[in-house]
Amino acid sequence: MRKTEAANIHSMIVRRVVVPCSPDRSAGSTPSAPKDRLSPMATLRMQFGTRERGESRMIVHPARWSAHLVRLPVCLSVLCFVPLPEPARAEGAGRKALVALERKRIRGADYVQVHPFFGDFTGDRREDALAVSYSHPKGGGNSDSIEVSLYRGTSSGFRFIKTVPDVYGQSPRLAKFSRGQVRVTLTTLGPNDARCCPSVPKEYVIAAP
Repeated sequence: MRKTEAANIHSMIVRRVVVPCSPDRSAGSTPSAPKDRLSPMATLRMQFGTRERGESRMIVHPARWSAHLVRLPVCLSVLCFVPLPEPARAEGAGRKALVALERKRIRGADYVQVHPFFGDFTGDRREDALAVSYSHPKGGGNSDSIEVSLYRGTSSGFRFIKTVPDVYGQSPRLAKFSRGQVRVTLTTLGPNDARCCPSVPKEYVIAAP
């Protein structure tokens, strides 16, 4: 008995879902001729389902909906893996101009060694710069000076913003740029290190305007 009821219910569902319901035809009426253009609602019913006369709900065809559901994860995966645009990078000549600008800014030195790092700390999708410079002043003995400077990238080149105090160490590396700050690692003196031989890495967080 239960198998018979289940078969009847399954047959009703298949007829109701898969087979589109035809309009109610009273006695003596003739079907209307097909139109060349369908209304927006008729197009919607053809794409996703049919509506029975006298009922307020639409009968959805599962086979038609499944095709759209299969496409959805594919579209989402494409959107997730679309790469974001990179910051506009200064060309080689522009980067060399930054080194020349930093050397010109530091005066009265026998030599200036510049370690430039590039990234975007303003959020304008344009490449900015951090310069860590070591200079040997004229007549300054055997000690070197360190200067850390920030430069903003513009359409006409790099523009000096400010110097950063209280940054010490050697071998600047691992510069990380983010909105409003730059992180950079230097090797600094440990408690048992001689002045010539620092051994402790330290990361500095530099606020950028």
